[in-house]
Amino acid sequence: MMNIEQQIAEGDLLVSCITVRGTHKGDWFGIKPTGKLLIYTAVNIDRIVNGVIVEHGGAANILEPLLEIGAIKIVNSDD
Repeated sequence: MMNIEQQIAEGDLLVSCITVRGTHKGDWFGIKPTGKLLIYTAVNIDRIVNGVIVEHGGAANILEPLLEIGAIKIVNSDD
């Protein structure tokens, strides 16, 4: 599920701050399904012309969900 937390429009640009929630039910970055609830935030920047998105960009904070499913492991240099 995606929830739009905030949107700001100026000229032909639309910025959307979103939160995405879902259950890890399929392969993601090569990691088999874990059944865990994953949540991440993102910012999308779209350029809209005549009601159509003609450019899209943004960034998503997926570090925490990747840590949660074991796709990324934190290594302690003391270990």
